[in-house]
Amino acid sequence: MTNCTENDHTFPLPARRRAEDLLIEAKATYCIHVFSGVVHGFATKGDPNDSDNRWAKEESASSVVRWFKRFVEEAR
Repeated sequence: MTNCTENDHTFPLPARRRAEDLLIEAKATYCIHVFSGVVHGFATKGDPNDSDNRWAKEESASSVVRWFKRFVEEAR
């Protein structure tokens, strides 16, 4: 599970696509969310007064919780 930005200096598009190729090759279970209009750090340092940043931050947090709940419930 990863949440990243469309233009991210720490995880640029070629690296993100390569990572996805490797996950597919490994037949891994994965999820990649890509958010536009925000910058790296949006999930922890995003401006809560900016509606795009606030939405991306909240959606990112919610998706991580749902991701983990899915696997915790499956493990029971």
